Amino acid sequence: MVFQNQNNTIVKRLQDLKLIDPYHASRLKTYKAVCPKIYGLPKAHKPGLPLRPVVPCMTAPTLMKQSIFKHWDEIKKHTAICLDLFWEVTEFCIDASYFVFEGTYYQQIFGTAMGSPLSPIIAEYVMEDLLDDAVAATTVVIPYLKKYVDDLFLALPVEKIEEVLNVLNQQNTNIQFTVEKEENCRLPFLDLLLVRQEDRTIKTEWYRKAISSGRFLNYHSGHPMSLKMNVAFNFAKRVLRFSTNLSLKKAKSIIFGLLRTNDYPSNIINRISGSPTDETAMKPEPRPEPRSTRGTYTAEFTSSAARATT
Repeated sequence: MVFQNQNNTIVKRLQDLKLIDPYHASRLKTYKAVCPKIYGLPKAHKPGLPLRPVVPCMTAPTLMKQSIFKHWDEIKKHTAICLDLFWEVTEFCIDASYFVFEGTYYQQIFGTAMGSPLSPIIAEYVMEDLLDDAVAATTVVIPYLKKYVDDLFLALPVEKIEEVLNVLNQQNTNIQFTVEKEENCRLPFLDLLLVRQEDRTIKTEWYRKAISSGRFLNYHSGHPMSLKMNVAFNFAKRVLRFSTNLSLKKAKSIIFGLLRTNDYPSNIINRISGSPTDETAMKPEPRPEPRSTRGTYTAEFTSSAARATT
């Protein structure tokens, strides 16, 4: 109730200052807020099967705003709200992270909750700042570095990997990284397998972890047919787009095998994966550069702490 009242008070101030219109004010106010119930998703790829805590905030009374004080010069270009009020709103969203577990109410005292709309934005700023500080602190020249949320892809001399890892882990004791090194010229990164060629160029293959069940939306499920077809089509598109190191025949074999495992009829699979007619159709489409300043093939750093606690 306290958070609900604070939320509605802030929304009224924003409306009184004509920073939001009555329609959005009514959407942001709530009088029937339900405390989020925390739950956990198992990290099946990690020893001990730890849980990733998730707090669904859709029924909570907090606003959906974006901010980090340090980046105000960048943020202010996109809002009419003054710095003090903007920070007050953001601080309220962070401090109002609360949840219930087995009848006991908790308030998060560090970081932001996974499940909060604000968390990905804050995590993005935190990781950008951490990387900037780490790059400035190390004497190692990092020729290539890319980031997707808290997954990093770096090209480094092999003998410098541990040194860079130590520098990254010194930036914040709550955000610790692990390293995965290239093996046999191959390194997984997200749902890509990066394959280094003899000429030092990179080709890619669609990738799934060894523990993956291969299951997704089954053809016989009760979901709308349009949804099932979209799942199948987008899966096929990703495999074809990412598999620059595989023949078209091999890529289509992967698509056919997994879709049949999920009971999709052969005629539908052939129609979905049959549109590319030659090898050139498998070339990846141009994509915008990730929001980072600096990967090729030597190391990948990941941080579960950033996902769970930042």
